[in-house]
Amino acid sequence: MGTGQATVPFLATGCTVTAIEIGEDLAEYSKEKFKEYKNFSIYNTSFEDFKCDDNSFDILYSATAFHWIPEDIGYPKALKILKNGGTLALFWNKPFVKREDDLLHQKI
Repeated sequence: MGTGQATVPFLATGCTVTAIEIGEDLAEYSKEKFKEYKNFSIYNTSFEDFKCDDNSFDILYSATAFHWIPEDIGYPKALKILKNGGTLALFWNKPFVKREDDLLHQKI
């Protein structure tokens, strides 16, 4: 969950969002930040420990966090909790600083 930057577009379209945040402070921050959205709920736990029924979600997304979950746990669990035909959307930020045309990261 983090600060929820990727959450706003989903909430704004009326999607029901079930968020998972392992950090207690960030979970409380997000709970307060999105308190006006009736289509938002948050669980203060890890993805690995999150309990839900199989085939529960149409989309599972993670914005720059899924890489922290061991692959042998994260991907099978994602497959298990996604509905048939569901989508796993992973947002990554992987700059490649050795590219000649990547001037921003070269400057940084």
